[in-house]
Parts: sequence; structure tokens; C-alpha cells
Amino acid sequence: MTQTNITTPTWQELAGDKPELDLFLVCDTTGSMGTYLPALKASLRQVFALAKLMYHDRLKVHIVSYKDYCDGDQVLSSVSRRQGRNDAIVKFVDDLRPTGGGDWPEAVKTALNFVVATVDELRAQAASGSAVVFLYTDAPPHHATTQSNNMAKENAAIAANPAYRAGHDWCRIQKTLGEANIPVYTFHSPLRNGANAHASSSFYALLGPVVLLPTLSSTVITKATIGLLLQLMDEEVDAIPEFARTSYFHGTTPYDETLAVPTENDLVDDDALTPVRMPFLFASIPAMPERLDALLPLFAHDAGFRNLVMKTFEVIFRPENIAAVTYNPVFGKLWRLACRQRLDPRLDDLTTQLSRCVDALPADGKALVQEWLLASYDDSARIQGLVDAAPIGSVFVMAAGAPTVASKHLRSLARAPTASALASVTSILSHLQLHATANLATEDGTPLYLPSTLSNDDVFACLPHLVCPGTSFSRRGAAVLALLCSLSDHVLLKARAEAYLASIRGSWLPFELVIEFPEIVSPEFTQLLYRGRAYLTENEQAVYTQLYLVHRLRRAATKDVGVTLGFSPTKTQLWPDTKARCRVCTYETSYSLMVEADLCAMCVTYGDDAPRLQAETVVVGDTSHLVECVDCHGVYAVLQVHQLATHPKCWYCRTNQSTPAPKIECHTCLNSYVDPAGLYKQQCHDANGGGWTCPVCVTEPSRSTEASLTTLSAFLNENAALVEHFGWSRSPSAFLAMALDPKISLLKVFTTKYNDLMSATDDSPSSTPDIRVRGKRAHGADALTDEVRSIVLTHALRDACNLCFEDVSLAALHSACGRCATKCCEPCLSRWYGAVQPGKMVLPSTLGCPFCRRQPTLGVLRKHNRQACALVASKMTWRADMYYGWCLGCYKVKEMGDRHCAVEPPADVATFRCTECADGGCERNVCPGCFVETEKTGGCNHMTCVCGQHWCFACGAGFTTADDVYDHLYEVHRGIGDDA
Repeated sequence: MTQTNITTPTWQELAGDKPELDLFLVCDTTGSMGTYLPALKASLRQVFALAKLMYHDRLKVHIVSYKDYCDGDQVLSSVSRRQGRNDAIVKFVDDLRPTGGGDWPEAVKTALNFVVATVDELRAQAASGSAVVFLYTDAPPHHATTQSNNMAKENAAIAANPAYRAGHDWCRIQKTLGEANIPVYTFHSPLRNGANAHASSSFYALLGPVVLLPTLSSTVITKATIGLLLQLMDEEVDAIPEFARTSYFHGTTPYDETLAVPTENDLVDDDALTPVRMPFLFASIPAMPERLDALLPLFAHDAGFRNLVMKTFEVIFRPENIAAVTYNPVFGKLWRLACRQRLDPRLDDLTTQLSRCVDALPADGKALVQEWLLASYDDSARIQGLVDAAPIGSVFVMAAGAPTVASKHLRSLARAPTASALASVTSILSHLQLHATANLATEDGTPLYLPSTLSNDDVFACLPHLVCPGTSFSRRGAAVLALLCSLSDHVLLKARAEAYLASIRGSWLPFELVIEFPEIVSPEFTQLLYRGRAYLTENEQAVYTQLYLVHRLRRAATKDVGVTLGFSPTKTQLWPDTKARCRVCTYETSYSLMVEADLCAMCVTYGDDAPRLQAETVVVGDTSHLVECVDCHGVYAVLQVHQLATHPKCWYCRTNQSTPAPKIECHTCLNSYVDPAGLYKQQCHDANGGGWTCPVCVTEPSRSTEASLTTLSAFLNENAALVEHFGWSRSPSAFLAMALDPKISLLKVFTTKYNDLMSATDDSPSSTPDIRVRGKRAHGADALTDEVRSIVLTHALRDACNLCFEDVSLAALHSACGRCATKCCEPCLSRWYGAVQPGKMVLPSTLGCPFCRRQPTLGVLRKHNRQACALVASKMTWRADMYYGWCLGCYKVKEMGDRHCAVEPPADVATFRCTECADGGCERNVCPGCFVETEKTGGCNHMTCVCGQHWCFACGAGFTTADDVYDHLYEVHRGIGDDA
């Protein structure tokens, strides 16, 4: 088989052999244009930039400025793209000033003769060249009726120039332009009030179409100019009602470029003319048509064209220029393509420039740009092409009346899959149906179905179109959508989703470009990709597993962790203790204060004063005022309690001894006692001090421990070795410093702390280390380790609801239908099944599981919508082109109306009755409580009489409670409606 390489033509090649086109922008720049010219200058810059973009390099712009013959050598000036650079044209426009003129008419005849002469010269070099004139003015030409002081000067100057073959007679100029095939389009300032209002504009009607501008703003001038230019290109343009063509008639004779009059002296006065406002519509010019949509494929592979687009947006994204791009959706699509150039440093500058530009606009301008940006997302044409080219087969459609979803939620999926964005996408999946055929379309004919024969790439990219016409997903958005289908076991799409994810595995998460695509390591993306890690490469799985753990650690950092610690004594309380008699002072003293077996610390410290001090502070019996050293956490006794005004410190810590305080640990409460003389240790049978029990645990065990709380972050920082249980065996402290610092985003974690992040191993820790909380050993190290793991790895205890994607506890998650494994929270299930209500529209999708599409179990439906049990018992065929409702009369699902006929889904209808019930009568039965005849006009068969009796209308049996009636209806009648 021979492979054929098909290449897309470049921007230059796309122009082909089309002839060059000269566009003359002829401008009156006299003093009377003081208001017109500043706005016109902004418009000229925009038109020049966009014309270059639209016409490749074959469009040559000329700008001609004219004044009058009282202005000396400034009568005429010009600049041409054929001779000058782009920046020369821009500078020329910027330098235009509204000066001179003197009287009302101006030297427009000279300007038009200059145009004809220039075209003659160009055609002498290339006979096939075409030319078009856009004339911007507010004044008439020199003529006998316009009372000009400079008419003779202009006539003489034109006669003296042999190149000015059009002459100074207006009718001859008209004829010359027509014969030379140089169409003229005039943009005239608003008319003057009073008599002779049309004296100026009627002259220009003889040259070609005239547009009377409603106001003189750059937005108005640009919109009119671009609107005309696009029509001349044969581009489809939306109606622009604020503009119109002004045509003139002399009686029934058109007063336009077709009028043949010998000389300008034979023209009728303007008061004999009738102006007529015509639609702003223009026929295309043969040399001008261009397919703007053909520019879009160029952007990806033609660097020259891409540079031009970027440069054009740089010029256009200014408050005075921005309106120019809003008049054709192609410019919006080009901007959308530019936005995908995330690696191009110019994009950040352009985005900032656009944002500042929009902020500086008035309210109506902001609305215009916002509308343009929204339109730039419209991918209807491409979707139409995919549908047309797809082989015939079954089609995907949305259920009639399915809820709408804001397009911004759909578009955000690839950047930030938040709970709301995921819920929006799930709503698409939940209401998606497969039909043998469908004939649904938008008002403009775009199909509202997708052939199942489309490729997996196209199916997942175009599914949003079924909810928001024209919306499509990028590769990443399509991948996320496929991931959701896989995670929720979507009955129609799971197999295709898994195949699609397998085909793109390793290609849609560019870690090497994470700076340009930071969203791929955002918390939202991390959570979703961790759930779907089975569909990722081994490296991607490792990255998202580690990022997920960091994310969970941060979310759980402030969570309280309950611990059990040994008692923390305070100086005002008395605690059981063991004492020895000092041989010097003869007082019984706590073992913790005995420096020798029979010598107390008081005697060593205070000498002869010790007995007196002991007498003042002695505590008789086997109790002491115990405290805990804030540094080494050793428990010791205090005698002079009233002098302890700071945090307690043992003698060893207070005097900064080089050797630590000798201590012994109680194996029961895990507190450590200061034991200078080793007297506590002598109480042990083990020579090493093991198995020792402190006096508090022996005498008052209920006081030996106490419950305490600490935050997870504090707990882990004090017990860094615990992160080995999460796999981080290397540099656990460095990992914790990174993981628990909220100032370091996940992006920075990935880019600057990658070694710490990925230092995890598969090795299991050999043992559980001692756990300390505020310096003290905590009880139940193994249990605490498991608890911390459960807190951090909440996927073991918590999970996301598959409808709202909020994290909830597993206990609050239930099977969506009682049959499949997809879990949802109670509120979401109640909203889903509870949406079916008597008298209202019924979506077929809401009578089944939103994921596996099977009917829910009776228990699930009774829990969330008891009344709807009657509907699922009946079998019916659903049509894609019909709306359905729950009839209040027969209590069945019946057709509400044709989908093609209704403008909007009948979602507001609350009292629907089918045709048969609306035309029929009422049913009657007798209450078994009061024996009064009862009439049922609609609803279920559970009746509640005014006498208080609950009873079954179907068989007349009475019951004590409403629940008893419903149980009877389901067990005996298999439902609560008449069709049970």
C-alpha cells in the first residue's frame, strides 16, 4: 500500500494565484473632521491589521489623506503598502491631524483622481489588479451648488496634471471610476439638521453605496467598515441593524452609480431627491472572496502565519481597537487557537493585555467582547462535518427535557475538575441515551445527536455538544470525560472509555511541561487522577499517588488526633509517691529528691537551713506535690511549692548538666520519674529497671493516664518516622517539611521538591516506633499508627459521591440503584429519584439508575420517592422526539408534547393531565370508615378521608396508617396507581 502524505498549504500558498487587490482608504482630514478623524484613526489601524490577516499578502492598503486648496502642499498626502513598510502606514495614520479646509466642500476630486492615477500605474505593471475605495468624509466635493472658494484652484490643478484623467467634473469622475471598475463605498458622517441635509451625501451616492454613520466613534466606524469588508469577501455576516445603506431616488429613477448625466451642472438639487433607508447588505466583489475558516488549520503548522496572528492581536487588544475582532467568529477561533500555545511566551503578555483592555471598556464594550469570547468556543462547523462523514448507525442523544449545563462548567473540566464541573459532566452522562435514529437539530441545522460510529476520540470530544451546542473538549477534557465513564461504570460508554484511555495512555499528561500546564498537578486534578490511576502509566500512577498523599496530609493537618498519655501532675495537687528518710534532716522525702539512698537534695543544697525548710513544706504520708519537667518530662517532687512561679524544670535541666537526669519509666502509664539515687529502680525485680510501676499506677490507677488531643501536623512533626508507613523511608523530616507547608503549592512540590516527593519506597517499616506527643510517650503506638493512616488515606474511609463529587464518609454512600457498585450520597439520590413528581415532566433517565440504567430496587425507590414505585412497574417505549409527563389522572407516564413543536421543555408544568383523563370523568368508591361515597379525580390509590381513615381506593380496604396503605398497595396491587 502506498502512503500518501497530505500537507496543508502555508498562508502564502493558500493565496494561490489570486490577483493582488488594492484597498484605498480615502480620508477627509480637514478641520471639520475634528470629531470624525480621531475615531477614524483608530478604525484605520484596526482595518489595516485585520485586512492583512484576512487577505494574506495580496491585499495592499493605501491611505490617502486630502484637505483643500487653501492648505498649500498639504492638499494631498498618501502612504502605500506597495512602497512602505507596515510601521510606515501606522505612523502615517498616527500623524493625521484635522486641520485646514477653510470652507465646507473639500478637495475630494483631487483624491479620487489620485486613486485613478495610482490604479492606472499599477495596472500598467499587472493588468489584472483590482481596486476598491472606502471613502470617509463629512463634506461634499467642489460644485457650483456648494459655494466653494477653492473650486477654481482644484479645477486648475487637476487640469494641469496629465495623470488625472478623471478630470474635475463629478459626473466624469463617476464614469471614469465605473469604467475602471473601481467601486467606491462612502462612510459619511451623520447628516446636518435643517435644509439641504443630504446635499453632501447625495453626491457620493453617484459613486456607489453610502452608509450614513449613526455616531462618530471608533467602534461604530470599525464595525461598519469590517461589516462591509466581510460582505465584499462573501463571508456570512449577522444582521447589523444599527447600520443602513442610504439610497436616493429622483422620482422613480435611482440616483446612484448607474445614473448617466452629461455633466455635474446637469445634476438635480438635493431637495428634489428622496432618501430611502436600505438594509446594510452588499454584494461580494469577484476579486475579494476569501474563506476565513481556511485560516484556522494554518495556525498549527505555519509559523509565519502564527506570528502574524500574534502580532495582530497585540495591535488589536487595546480599548480603542478591540471591537474589530468581535465582528467575525473566525477571529475568535484564532484567539482560541492562540490560547492553546501555552509554550509561547507571547501568550501571557496577550492574555494580560486583553484582561486590562476589557477592564478599561465601558459596560456595552465589555458585553461585546464577552459575547465574542463565548462565540470563539463554538465548534459547530467541525462537529457538523464529523456527523456528516460518520457511517450510518445508532446515535447518542440527550433525554428530552434534560437539565441544561453552563458551558463554562463544561469547558473548565480540562483545567480544574472541581466538584461542580464534574457534576455538570456527570449530568451529561446520566441523561445520555442510545437510539436507532434521531432527527434533532438546532435552529441553524447543527445536529443534536452524535453517531455511535464516530471514533472514540471524536465521541468523547463532542459529547458536550449535546448539552451546549458547539461545545467540544480538548484532548485532556475528553480524557477526563472518559475517565468519569470508566469510574462510574457507565453502561453505554465504559468499554469505549477504557479503550480510549488505553490508546492515549502516556500522552495527555505532559509532566515535562508542567510549568506551562500547571493544572495537571492541581488538587482537583490530583484527586480525580488518583481515583483513576489504574488508567495511567506506572510513572503517572506514582506521581499522583504521592501528590494525593501530600494533598490529603494538608487537608488533614488540623484534624485532632486523640492520644492517651501518662498523667501530667500540677504543683497544687497531691499525688501518691514513695519516700525515704534523710539521715541529716530526718524528714521523709520523695525518692525523686534523694541524691543518695539516705540523703535528700534539701540538705545538699541548703545545709543547716534544710530542717527548717523541710518543716515548713513537709507533706506527711505517702503523697507529694509532683510536677513534670518541661524539658526532659521527668516527674519529680516539689517542696517549696509557693516559690515555683515558672514552668517546672528538674535540677539537671535547670543547671544544664552535661549528663541527662537519671530516670526510670513506668511500664503502665509510661511516665518517667527522676531517680537520682536509683531508689525507684531498686523496687524492680529486673536489674535493668524494666517492669517498674510508679506509685500513682499502684495506688490510684484511675489517675495514671489522661486523654489528650493534638493536631495531625503536630503529631507527625514530632514523630517523623511514622511517614515510613506511607512509604517515605528516606529523609522523612524533609518530606514532612515539604508536605505540611501550605505555602508550597503542589506545583512547587512537583517542580522544586521532586526528590522529596518521589522518595517513597515499597519497603514496609520493620516496626512501629515509639510515639511521643509533646515529649511524652503515647499509649497504643500501633493503634495510633493505624488511625493516622486512616485519617490521611481517607479513600479507605471516605470517597467521592459519583453525582456531586463531594467527599463524604463511606457510611453515607450507597449504591445508586441497589444493584450496581457505583456509590452516591443520600441527598443526590433523593434529588435524582425525587425529580419524578406527579403532574410534572418525566425524564426517562430519572426512572433508572444514572449509571447502569437498570431499574432501582424497590427499597431504594421507596426510600427516595415512594410514589414513583408505580411507574417503574409499568413497561413502556420511550421516543426520543417526545416529552413525557406523570398524569395526575391515571397516574401513568403519558406523552406531553412533540419535542419538535415545543420551544422549551415543559419543565414548569405542575398539573399535567393526559388527553384521556382531561376528557374523561371521575372514579368513585366508599370510605370504609364513614361509608361516605368518595370521588377520585386523580393521584394514587392511597386515600385519606376527612374522617381520618386511611384506605385503598382500588379495593376499599381500610388501614391505620399511610405506611400500611402503601405496603398493601405494593404487596397486593403491585403499585400505587390504577395500572398496578
